[in-house]
Amino acid sequence: CSVRSDSTTTDLGSVPYADGARSIVLIGTRDIAAVPVTGSGVTVLPCADVGGVPVAAVHLSGVAVQPYEGGPAAGDVGARLALARSAALLGSAAAAYDLTRAYVTERQQFGAPLIAIPAVSASLAQMAVRIRTTQSVVDRAAGVLMDGEIPGERCFAAAAAARIIAAESATHIARAAHQLHGAVGITAEYGLHPHTRRLWAWRDADLTEQTWSERLGENVRGSDESTFWEQLTG
Repeated sequence: CSVRSDSTTTDLGSVPYADGARSIVLIGTRDIAAVPVTGSGVTVLPCADVGGVPVAAVHLSGVAVQPYEGGPAAGDVGARLALARSAALLGSAAAAYDLTRAYVTERQQFGAPLIAIPAVSASLAQMAVRIRTTQSVVDRAAGVLMDGEIPGERCFAAAAAARIIAAESATHIARAAHQLHGAVGITAEYGLHPHTRRLWAWRDADLTEQTWSERLGENVRGSDESTFWEQLTG
């Protein structure tokens, strides 16, 4: 959102754990700031996301905020948030894959495990490839952000790429996991749906996959050819 020290009016959407927080951190284009949850002009409506995590719809109306001075840059905070979301998506995706692999290996049909069916083994293999790909981009982004000497544009590009790939993988893996499990995957006693519901909730949390793609595209268009090639191959 736009962070202004005089007056900020905006809908923040669903903010995790906002109802129990003392303040909310705003990440602007250039600055970051904090707003007390109990302050004047702050409306908090508690609910829960599809993953069961407590969230709240937060609206700011004419709230005065004071940007942090001397703290981390807004771009750095945004990149680290994107990386954290990517890692969370990777964890839930890996858990959904592990449950699915165990299920199709153990479940028998016509005297053979489900994994013996070519379509089932192919779908499971595609899930594994998604996991490996996501792990690779998350590891790369973590290395870039921890380096400390890499320019901000490259840090943003690495974090954005990880966030986009993680969201794409979340969609594919959640769908494939439920297809391979059938009805058992949604039963209250089984452990798959808590992971897939988190994938659905987190893939578009904070900023959607499409927004991250648009921002990454804008970042690429704003760089010269050598910078783009360095980001692509670095």
